[in-house]
Amino acid sequence: MRVAKFLILAAVAFTFFACKSTKVLVQFDVEGNGNITNMQIIQSSGNPAIDAEAFRVVQMMKWKPQNDSIHTFILPVKFKLSKKGQSDSTQNQQKIFQ
Repeated sequence: MRVAKFLILAAVAFTFFACKSTKVLVQFDVEGNGNITNMQIIQSSGNPAIDAEAFRVVQMMKWKPQNDSIHTFILPVKFKLSKKGQSDSTQNQQKIFQ
């Protein structure tokens, strides 16, 4: 399990250090009861770990539709590495190696 977490963190860190920021476009439907269905990536970041995180973020969102019809949305999920994030990422990687 620790190895899998490390590989995911390493993939995310590599993408961030390589490009500093990235965006994932996620398309999904919101049903009349607020459930999110039919999620798909419209534009990938190029990194499966970042794409999966975008899915997770969208799934956590709470929707309150005004009617019972299904609405389709395309949401840009942006990831940006800040200077603080760089040091935090380095500290997290050091903890994994211990």
